[in-house]
Amino acid sequence: MDQPEVFRLMALLPDFKSGDANLKTLESVTYWPHAISPELTMEVEANPKLVSRLIDKISVQKPFVLLAPGSQWLTKRWTASGYAALADWWRDRGFHVYLVGSTTEKTTCEDVLRSSNQNSKFELRSLAGETDLYELHALMSVSEFVVANDSGSMHMATAAGVPVVGIFGPTVLAQGYRPWSNRSAVAQIPVPCRPCGRHGHKKCPVKTHECMKTLTVETVTGVISQLKGE
Repeated sequence: MDQPEVFRLMALLPDFKSGDANLKTLESVTYWPHAISPELTMEVEANPKLVSRLIDKISVQKPFVLLAPGSQWLTKRWTASGYAALADWWRDRGFHVYLVGSTTEKTTCEDVLRSSNQNSKFELRSLAGETDLYELHALMSVSEFVVANDSGSMHMATAAGVPVVGIFGPTVLAQGYRPWSNRSAVAQIPVPCRPCGRHGHKKCPVKTHECMKTLTVETVTGVISQLKGE
């Protein structure tokens, strides 16, 4: 259990247990922020034809960033007002912003839209439910940046090979979950009740949801700027 989740799963593969890939030789990349060696990259190249068809299909404008405000676990979701402020921050810097997620996350994305600045000349639109997983990966691969909760979208963004900031609330890095990329960072605040479980919950166990409600947009944009080298 002292290994990241990726290692725990890959250890089930016989070839990964043998030779140079023995887990004991990989301690240098076990804990954040150690670099991930090239042979352990999870990046997958997107199909260029799929990317081209998708851009035409959903008519996104460049340059753009993607925000993924959803999660299967409700307590893993940063606030709609936080994502709205983040969308405005990106648009103030000349980026179009698109919200991504599954069909069941349409309402979550609509909440962000309602809380955002409607007067920007840069587009803010929800694409929730408009892409399948292959298309989401393709879209992420040509985005400038992705910000997502600790969720499947975060891991998809790291597989797409783009800069990504993961927003962590109920979970912590010590549990073995992280964006599996050297072009990633985590935005979080230290509260004593973290972690409150292996994953998230449908409701906050202490009824405050402090880990997300007190995470400010300034904290998140500070992590983004640091990752961008600004």
